Amino acid sequence: MNEKIKIIAGLGNPDKKYRHTRHNAGLDIIEAVAQAYSINIDKKKFNSLYSKDIIENNRVILVKPMTYMNLSGFAIKKFSEYYNIDHINIIVIHDDIDLLLGRIKIKEKGGDGGHKGVRSIIEAFGDTNFIRVRFGVGRPKTEERIEISDYVLKSYDYFEKKNIKDSINKAKEAVISILLKGVKDSMNYFNRK
Repeated sequence: MNEKIKIIAGLGNPDKKYRHTRHNAGLDIIEAVAQAYSINIDKKKFNSLYSKDIIENNRVILVKPMTYMNLSGFAIKKFSEYYNIDHINIIVIHDDIDLLLGRIKIKEKGGDGGHKGVRSIIEAFGDTNFIRVRFGVGRPKTEERIEISDYVLKSYDYFEKKNIKDSINKAKEAVISILLKGVKDSMNYFNRK
C-alpha cells in the first residue's frame, strides 16, 4: 500500500443547472472514478463533498469543491493542510477549451492556461506543483458567435453526447493510471492518444 495520501479533486460548479456542462467535466470524471470503485462522495468538509478511500492500493481523498469554480483552490488547500498532503500528491481534473473534445492531457506543473479554477489553486497554494488531468471540451465553432464563458456553461450538443461518456471513461482511466503507474508513464500513454 502506498502510504502517501493523494487528493483527487474534480473541478466544477455546484448548482444543478451546471450539471453535465463542459465546465463541470472535472466533477463528471471524479464521479466516474468513484462509481468504478463503489465510492460515495457524500461527506462534507471545507465547503466540499469528499470521501476517504483506497483505490488500487492508494489512500485517496476524493474532493468535489462546492465553492464554485473560481474559489476551488481554497477548498482544496484546506484538505492539503488538514491532512498534511504535499501539492505534488494532488491530482486536479478540469475542463480545457484548448484541447479537442474528449482529448486528455496529463500535466505535472505549469500555468493556469486561462482556467480560473486552476488559477484559484495556484493562488491558494503559491506554487504550480500539482498534477492536472486536462479534459478537452473544445472551442465554439466560429459561426456560433458565443462568449467562451457562456460556451463552457452549455451542455454538450446531440452529436457530442453520443461520445462524451466514452471520453469521460477514458479520463477516469487516466486518473487511475496515475495511481497505478505514476505520472510519467501515464503522460507517455495518454498524451500521445
